[in-house]
Amino acid sequence: MTETTRKSFQYSVGCLLLVVTVISGCLALIVWLNNWANGEFEIATFDCGNNREIVITAARSWEVSQPIYYFVRVNGKVVVPTTYIDNNNPDKDPGTIRFAKYTTRDGNLVGVTYADDTSGYLVIHEFSTGASFPRGEHIKWNDELTVNENRDQRDRARATLEKRLNDSRDAK
Repeated sequence: MTETTRKSFQYSVGCLLLVVTVISGCLALIVWLNNWANGEFEIATFDCGNNREIVITAARSWEVSQPIYYFVRVNGKVVVPTTYIDNNNPDKDPGTIRFAKYTTRDGNLVGVTYADDTSGYLVIHEFSTGASFPRGEHIKWNDELTVNENRDQRDRARATLEKRLNDSRDAK
């Protein structure tokens, strides 16, 4: 191999590596931007004691109105995955939304409402049992019941937790 051929080969390999590096970098940037745009950001975190948290997030991108979600973390581990709870008006900065937290005396049952409308719970979580609404996965579907009967069973379970929270609120 002559000196000119070797330099030409080295130049070609260098150009190929440069092109592969640039293309890989562009693809990595596209993947990162897509993941970022389809992600959420925290708008409120509620410390529920004993290293337990309820976290409220908002979507970074949306079409008509901005979805709001919640998830529950215990000891740094997510025990209730991200779940939709409401929408935010796109003209309103989600960072300005204020929430109120209510707990039972033992601190195991927590409810979250809007601060300006405390009549309905956005989130209810029972840390001692793992029951969580609106997620509701702790209630298993019963094939022997109709859809409406299964829905009623879920609604009764939520109403029971709401009553416990409301009774605790009234006692304060």
